[in-house]
Amino acid sequence: FPYLIYREITKPTWFFWIDDVPRGKFAHENRFVFIDAVTGDVDVQEEKWWPVLNDVSLWNASKDYWNPDNWAYTNDENPPPLGSFGSKNDYSFVDTNIDSPSFGSEGAIVINGWSTGQTGEENFSADAFKMGLFWGTYPGFETAKVNPPDNNQSNVHNAFNETGDNKDVVVYITAHGGVDASGEPYVSCGGEKITEDDLCDMAKEHPNTTYKWVIDSCYSGNFMDSLKELNNTAKIVTACGKNEVSYFDWDPKNDPNPDDTGSEFSSGFYEDLWEEWLNNPSIDIVELLDKAFKSAVAKDACAINNDTHPQVWEKEDSDPPLIVITNPENNSVIPVPYLNVTGWASDTVSGIVYMDFLWEWEGGSYHEESVFDPPAPELHFIITLEDITPGWNKVTVGARDAVNNYGTNSVTFFYIPEDTIPPVTTKEVGQPNWDDGYTIAPYTPIWLNATDEGGSGVHHIYYEIAWDSDENGVWDYVFEETVYGDVAEIQMQYWEIYYGLVELRWYAVDNAENVEEMHYQQHHVVS
Repeated sequence: FPYLIYREITKPTWFFWIDDVPRGKFAHENRFVFIDAVTGDVDVQEEKWWPVLNDVSLWNASKDYWNPDNWAYTNDENPPPLGSFGSKNDYSFVDTNIDSPSFGSEGAIVINGWSTGQTGEENFSADAFKMGLFWGTYPGFETAKVNPPDNNQSNVHNAFNETGDNKDVVVYITAHGGVDASGEPYVSCGGEKITEDDLCDMAKEHPNTTYKWVIDSCYSGNFMDSLKELNNTAKIVTACGKNEVSYFDWDPKNDPNPDDTGSEFSSGFYEDLWEEWLNNPSIDIVELLDKAFKSAVAKDACAINNDTHPQVWEKEDSDPPLIVITNPENNSVIPVPYLNVTGWASDTVSGIVYMDFLWEWEGGSYHEESVFDPPAPELHFIITLEDITPGWNKVTVGARDAVNNYGTNSVTFFYIPEDTIPPVTTKEVGQPNWDDGYTIAPYTPIWLNATDEGGSGVHHIYYEIAWDSDENGVWDYVFEETVYGDVAEIQMQYWEIYYGLVELRWYAVDNAENVEEMHYQQHHVVS
């Protein structure tokens, strides 16, 4: 940048540059005037970018641009004094991140798009330094700073990847910008064009990250249409409308903050981020951006004088809060009567104002709720359960956001007490039977009833039937069966035993894998 349209000058020529928007960022309307030094013929070219002579930008530094010795004419009633311009060196790019307690997994990307040869170096440096300072100080934020000379499209893409593991990321861009011939808006970063499609593609690579965009460039309002179509955009702030120029610092007589530096919109926005956060340290990020936007517009001399119309858009919140339960695993088994159910709930659009949980078990339930003011973008929870009833239990966690969307998630677990006692099985002989139950018919029912005092419950009963068909003292056949549960019913006719001597052998196993000793008892079968 700028886009160069080459023109070869082959004869003595006077060159004048008319900047129609002297405090504006580029691209914006300006004129190149060529006057033949011999004939006086005048040729005026309508341009969008500043002049470049022999690959060197002219008057691109503020100290040259605002030097009256370089002017042929100005209608600016209040030009800044030459001594008012700082240097990019006034804004060192040291890492301003500090250790702070985290409110959640959040981050920021601060992008300074300036590159060598462009105008506004000290203004862009001031913007990026101040925004980097704020987000680098904000508790729990991981901040990636993209500054010249390492600020081309690849560097910006890397910043998205570095912060892509966060749930929420604020993207701030200060740069020259424009609209190409196809109508697509772009910002200039490191001398390369980054279009709205490029930014959308970078955000789409991290679908689980919610983005809030703040763009201070010319025609930045054009980014609204595409960015708000992203599923993971929550908020967009732009310094101007679709067909408007964004301005560097301007301090007319009616400017509410004439001591600001950097870009006119960003300077007020930065001041109000600090003011709103310090007044309410627990403020939600979306609400913080919204309040800072409203205050910044009131301080923006360009907006006050109707030269710009800053834009804001917020995603309509129709999604319920996301609830994640991290402990216990669903359908897990616990051996003790107490448990901490842990997890987190998140709603980055309108914030969470209410949470509850319902604990259910066989024969009972318990409910508890909490209210939060102001709305919280993320809440971590620990639900302590005590005196848990053995068997099936279920905990359902719910959360409601500020616009009344309600979401839930649940986990089921089983309390099976620690059990070292094997089960006990008793045998019951039905009718008909003779000789105190020793003699039975083929259809006489025999029940094996198992109980488990250890508390884990009976898993299964195993039994065998040995048959001495001719009663000669030799077992001719052995049949076996496993019955799951705590009752097994046996009839000899099931095994086609209608006579002879049988020996019944059995034991039970509980859910803690305790095994009962084998029992033995003989019966005489008669038809």
